[in-house]
Amino acid sequence: MVGVLVLVAGFASLMLLFQPRRPVTRPVPLATGVRGTGQEGGLVPDLAMHRSDGEIVRIREYRPGVLAVLPPSCDCEAQLHVFGVAATQHHLSFLLVGTDLPPAPADLAEHSVIRAGEPTGQLVKAYHAEKRPVLLLVRADGVVNRLLTTEPSASALDGELAVLAATGAVGQR
Repeated sequence: MVGVLVLVAGFASLMLLFQPRRPVTRPVPLATGVRGTGQEGGLVPDLAMHRSDGEIVRIREYRPGVLAVLPPSCDCEAQLHVFGVAATQHHLSFLLVGTDLPPAPADLAEHSVIRAGEPTGQLVKAYHAEKRPVLLLVRADGVVNRLLTTEPSASALDGELAVLAATGAVGQR
């Protein structure tokens, strides 16, 4: 009986060690946007940001995803929570970018929100995010699929994010 158990344990260990290789999703190459950088139909801006863990990253690394450009004094936690939950449900990156490091919305897991500061304020100026967040819905190829300056309805947002999710998941961290 002991011998059989040892044999079974040995085979189980070998099966764990020598699993078949799983296919790895290769990054989708950046598209060549028809429009200017940052506009609908153009590539998402390629700016460096300071992530909450101190690492410097590029915005284009988080695609497909939802990029929320936040005004300096944003009282928009409820909106961000809704956007974050929707992005998480569709397995998309949810990136909060402000001139300072923005706080994570309450009730969202820290790993589902990427918080980053962009101290130059170029994004806030470019998208006129002075009173409310501006959402950029970025496809896997880096193209801004939609630019939302007003809060979408839950069903409209869900439809938009389903389209993004269908473009494939790459660059998520």
